Amino acid sequence: MPDVYPLSAPEPRGALGWDGTHYYVVAVDDEGNLRLAPGGVNLRQFDSVWRFAGNVSGASGTLNIDTAVLGPGDLVVVTHAVCYLTAGSASLINIQIYDGTNAYTAARLGSPAVGQTLTLGQQLVIQAGDLLRFAAGSVGAGTIFYGWAVGYYVRT
Repeated sequence: MPDVYPLSAPEPRGALGWDGTHYYVVAVDDEGNLRLAPGGVNLRQFDSVWRFAGNVSGASGTLNIDTAVLGPGDLVVVTHAVCYLTAGSASLINIQIYDGTNAYTAARLGSPAVGQTLTLGQQLVIQAGDLLRFAAGSVGAGTIFYGWAVGYYVRT
């Protein structure tokens, strides 16, 4: 990657993107889309807000709180997700992407205390056919488990 100095930066000056061959200015267009200019490669298109909140209670085994499965053509960027126990006990709590067969854990907290939150530390991308899952394992009697998440749909 060649060095770029202030006077040699592409116009208009701003944050730079690198396509492996050239530097381009990263810019936000009039519709709020992040683009590499020139050429207008769209990096991400915000479509609408995505929200979810749910809770479940139980006495043994595993408790899952699942969002709806994303439909064809849907893509969601989850920006924040939190789960916690309000009563009872669990050996662990997880925030996962579930594809119908496999659960991919993004965050995990072992032996959580009541009221102790597990907070997602990064963004997650959920694609068509997947869902976001909050899971509590080996729960005790009277356990109440909450999960919520926010993000946005991406126009594809």
